[in-house]
Amino acid sequence: MRLFKSLSAERMLFTSQETTRLLIPVRMNETLFVVLLLLTGFCLPSSSVTYIHFIIKSNKTWFDALEYCMTRKIELVQIQNEGTTKTLMGMTKYGFSGKAWIGLFTNSSMWTWVDGEEATYFNWNPDQLEELTDTGQCVSMNTDGFWNRNDCAQLRPSVCFDGDNYTLTLTEMTWNDAKSNCENLISTLAMIADDSTNDAVKLLIENGTEVWIGLMEINHWAWLGAEGIENTEILNWEPGRPDNGNGKQNCAAIVIENGTWTDEQCDMKYPFICLGIKQEPEKTWIRAVMLTIQSSANVEDPHVTAELQKKLEIAFENPKWKVKLTWKKLRAK
Repeated sequence: MRLFKSLSAERMLFTSQETTRLLIPVRMNETLFVVLLLLTGFCLPSSSVTYIHFIIKSNKTWFDALEYCMTRKIELVQIQNEGTTKTLMGMTKYGFSGKAWIGLFTNSSMWTWVDGEEATYFNWNPDQLEELTDTGQCVSMNTDGFWNRNDCAQLRPSVCFDGDNYTLTLTEMTWNDAKSNCENLISTLAMIADDSTNDAVKLLIENGTEVWIGLMEINHWAWLGAEGIENTEILNWEPGRPDNGNGKQNCAAIVIENGTWTDEQCDMKYPFICLGIKQEPEKTWIRAVMLTIQSSANVEDPHVTAELQKKLEIAFENPKWKVKLTWKKLRAK
């Protein structure tokens, strides 16, 4: 048999009155008791979070900066929206300028054609195979039809394809400029899927020269923080970046003056920015609440008393509070 009806329907918590009454109507022949509750506890912080950016002006490598932040239970800053970019750019008013490490890095890549498709056919120069990881992100073809990995900023002729024919452009350009030039001609830098296509492009190359083709190594950039690796939702690279000019630029820095990012060698030493969460102090309180309870049950029975206390604790339950309930029963006059 249920000794007490639900308390939730008629509970009133922390009103402006000094006394809170909780009435539980039951059967006739009721006994009236007054219970004085002493509630103690603390309020949990609100769901809104305040972030703090820490500018560390001492120069460190990217990995040393990462360790510095993480050992202090904070992290290298992540930039996932325009608001964070504006906040960091605002540091100039405190005399801070230049580059600073952020929590962006790359540890994986794939060879991709200009149309976005991953390459499955390769014809690397056998003489360069041991240096493929150190010689640049963009690909050229020599007069033997072999491919070389080169710095994208080098100036070379290029080969465009308009869907029917391959055309040699003798004007020397960077890889990015060659790509744009082909697009202006309603073409693309040459994409090579098999030996026959490779041979067709090779026939256009003059002795002793190398030409750009439409293959480039694309790095996958991600944020590294307390929660592990997280994909980046926005990209804000400086024009021409990332270029991975020497094949080792696997870490990112922000240019404080304009908010753009640059890819850098991870062993370069720059200031850095850590991100932490402002800890809101816990709000403690003590409140006395008087309840009037009507019941025909024998509240002298320990089992009845235990159930009543349990019901009261449920009544005062709130996800924002942690409450300890102490009560004293007084016989009503």
